[in-house]
Order: sequence, then structure tokens, then C-alpha cells
Amino acid sequence: MCSSIYFAGPEGLTLEAAWSAKPVDGREWIDPSVFERAGVSAGDVERFRQPPTFERPAEAVAQPGLDAAGPHLGYPSDQYEFMLTLPDHVIAKGASVPDPPVRID
Repeated sequence: MCSSIYFAGPEGLTLEAAWSAKPVDGREWIDPSVFERAGVSAGDVERFRQPPTFERPAEAVAQPGLDAAGPHLGYPSDQYEFMLTLPDHVIAKGASVPDPPVRID
């Protein structure tokens, strides 16, 4: 199963980071029709498939507050503030999509 989080990026973009506890067949999670329409090169796709190794910090990183500097997701203030109060497991349960878009048999 693949998990992911979305976060605010520059220029109003919403960015996604995805991971899995066990190896993932990238052919199932990288849909060629999507990256072709987006103009992403095959070289970039291969680079995305082989990211640098992540070193987990000893302690969890705290969620930034609503008033933190940096980009924010484009939600109305009251909704955004509410989302920041929710624990990760609540968000994960409500937004889980465990099945890949491409099936490799």
C-alpha cells in the first residue's frame, strides 16, 4: 500500500510526497498517460523513480501553525485552521486511496 501527503508549495502549487512500507512497483503508480500529457520527459520519470534515500529524524517534526511563514494550501481560513488541528491518522483514514491507477499482473 502506498501512502502520501499533500502540502503547499511555491506559486500556489500543491505538492505530494508518497511512500510505502514495502517495495512498490513504480509501473503501477506512475501512469504514462499522465506524465506524457504533462510534458514530463522519460528521463525525469526515471529520476523520480529513484529518489535519494530518506533518513528519518530521531523525533517527529511538529506540524507548523496557521501563522507559520511559507506557502499555505488554498483553503478558506476557517477550513484550513480546522485541518491543521486534525491528527495525521484522521486525515489518512479519510483520504486513503490504496489501489494503484495502473494494474500490472
